[in-house]
Amino acid sequence: MGNITKVAVLPITDKKLLMCRKRGIEALINLGGRVEEGETDTACAEREVLEEAQCGVENLHHYTTVTAPRIDDPHSQIELRCYFGDLTGEPTVRESDSIIGFTHIDRTYDSTKLPPAMQKVFAKLISDGYL
Repeated sequence: MGNITKVAVLPITDKKLLMCRKRGIEALINLGGRVEEGETDTACAEREVLEEAQCGVENLHHYTTVTAPRIDDPHSQIELRCYFGDLTGEPTVRESDSIIGFTHIDRTYDSTKLPPAMQKVFAKLISDGYL
């Protein structure tokens, strides 16, 4: 499958991180996705949040970038560029979308249930006091 680069949006409220449930994937995933040609990270973040949660995002700022094995291809790597952002509106599921739900997780969540890249991000969020 090959290496990929994705942008992740990390909305945190009351020390809880919003994560998504996606059809066909047991692990929780973050809001975000692949950057399209000619697109900036922040434009990608805005587009993906609108597509996946039907709401906007503002106050985007870079938090960290991690590299780890892909969840769907452990022989390839994902570079995950993570941004903090505040959602404008409530996340909503569209029946036709691959996102089937949203959940907030805190520092007590079993991080082994997250994809490898998000395990790294989750540990950093805890150590930095965000969760």
